[in-house]
Amino acid sequence: MKVDVCWDYSMEVRGRHIELTREFCTGELLLASPTREDCPSVISGHLNRAEIDVRRAINCPLGSYSYLVVCDDEVTAARGVFSPYPIYICRHPSLRISTRDGDGCSLLEPGTTFTADLSGSNWAWRSPSRFYDLSEVHEFENAGMDVEELVKLVADVILECYRGLFCHVENPAVSFSGGIDSSLLAFLASNVCNQRPLLYTVSGERGKGVDQAMESASELGLPMEVIVLDVDDVRRLLSSSAGGSLMDKALYLGFAAVAQRAMEDGLRYVMVGQLADELFAGYKKYERYLDDEDALRRAMLADLHSASEGLVRDFSSFVDHHVIPLFPYTCNKLVSLSLAINPKWKLFHGMRKYLLRKAAERIGLPSSLAWREKKAFQYSSGLEGLIRKSLS
Repeated sequence: MKVDVCWDYSMEVRGRHIELTREFCTGELLLASPTREDCPSVISGHLNRAEIDVRRAINCPLGSYSYLVVCDDEVTAARGVFSPYPIYICRHPSLRISTRDGDGCSLLEPGTTFTADLSGSNWAWRSPSRFYDLSEVHEFENAGMDVEELVKLVADVILECYRGLFCHVENPAVSFSGGIDSSLLAFLASNVCNQRPLLYTVSGERGKGVDQAMESASELGLPMEVIVLDVDDVRRLLSSSAGGSLMDKALYLGFAAVAQRAMEDGLRYVMVGQLADELFAGYKKYERYLDDEDALRRAMLADLHSASEGLVRDFSSFVDHHVIPLFPYTCNKLVSLSLAINPKWKLFHGMRKYLLRKAAERIGLPSSLAWREKKAFQYSSGLEGLIRKSLS
């Protein structure tokens, strides 16, 4: 029985970004996975089922992945718990697996595996099974570690993830706000990997929120383009958006504007700082839990649970405009480390993202950038107000 496989984005393969396919639909057999010493290889063709352990593959330490294995009479799809790469299972009128939504499609939940048996005249659906649950994560034994040792651990893993996954990318752009998350990515690109990233920042009609980004770009010594949107831009860029809350629309709009400009400038890859807030206690609301460690942990886990949907939204905002986003903070090794650290260290002395800021300093980011506070992008840019205006 034939299954349509539509796989239209890039994956990391042994230190190189390769494009498996773009708008690729076939009935042939395909395995997409990273090739590292401790992970399965990319194989096109028939595959002995015994050669791959999907759960082991999905948690390859460097990177974050979604997988598709079509083998003989069985198809298996799996999505990592913080993979921004969506997999849609479409059951009507025939089985279709795609990275794009459509009629009769449902998004594979993060941390789950889907299997279908193709041996009969009709395919047989098996309910998705969960292989990863955030509630099962336990803190590592760090009672004997002081905060500086934790800072070193975080800095080392950030460097390992970036060097191992992104140093090879030519001419990356950075979606830039001037805050710690995007400033660190720009610094890693320019000062660790000797890349020359182009920074993009987005603003509403009056150029709101640009000053901080310009100041940060100047301190980094990197070129930055300001993308100023008006009401007509909002209506055009949001025409392909599926909707969602005002915040969802603002984030989609900002990233879509960056993607469009990057494409016009001939750039294919854009670095995005998503997930740093959830991993390192970046939201202001966490400050209310300074004296309640259990409540802080619950709040952060709840936000992590919902983060995967946001990552898919952000991924879509770029690929809808033919640009591939890169999410360094979703690197499995960094995520695993962060989840294992007691959240009180991330809000040390009441400072949000304390560990990330200290780690950025250790890596070499100037202190003025590492400790710079900023409002959330959707507010500081004025995009939410612009969207309201476009709807009036």
